[in-house]
Amino acid sequence: LDYLLIKQRSQEHGVEISRTSKIFDLGCASGRVLRHFSAQEKGIEIWGSDINIRHTEWIRKHLASDIKIFQSTSLPSLPLEDNYFDCVYAFSVFSHIDFLEHAWLLELKRILKPGGIAYLTTHTENTWEMMDETIPIYEALLKGRNHIQQYDVTPSFLATKPMPKEKMVFTYKTAKTYNSNVFLSSDYLKDAWGRFFEGIDIYIGGHYYQDVILLKKA
Repeated sequence: LDYLLIKQRSQEHGVEISRTSKIFDLGCASGRVLRHFSAQEKGIEIWGSDINIRHTEWIRKHLASDIKIFQSTSLPSLPLEDNYFDCVYAFSVFSHIDFLEHAWLLELKRILKPGGIAYLTTHTENTWEMMDETIPIYEALLKGRNHIQQYDVTPSFLATKPMPKEKMVFTYKTAKTYNSNVFLSSDYLKDAWGRFFEGIDIYIGGHYYQDVILLKKA
């Protein structure tokens, strides 16, 4: 579904993903989405990166050999050319970036071609409105990682409506990297993210309990 939605939304914004396209999956994990581009879009140039080397090594060993895969870091620096990709996408990556958020946006803008699309998902105030035991982020905030509580939050706090601040950051107590869950309001996204791109569209619930933020480079 995410593969199909990327194609659909990109086309709606003037980017046709075809055999001549170049795409990049930031935070690709074990290739949940990029494997569909690889299987369905013969000839397309596919790149992917993840902070976890176990994921990138799994892709290297088990998925198509023409997928260009590498381990990235938490710093906003990618070993990729300027103005190269038609589409970059990142699922639930910016929902874990506290510091260097804007630098990462500018790094993605750098590698996009003029007219290219960034398809990003994150928690928003819409996620916050949904907050209860039916969505995984609720349990993650209350119970933490490996059943060790990471945050000083309570069910009553998570029930606070509306979302208390335009940017809510919950940071793990024990993790050194990949250590936060972030919620960003739509107004914040339009102001803080939109200023770097020609256009911004927000698709509520575009990725389960996260919203899709679609940004277009001028």
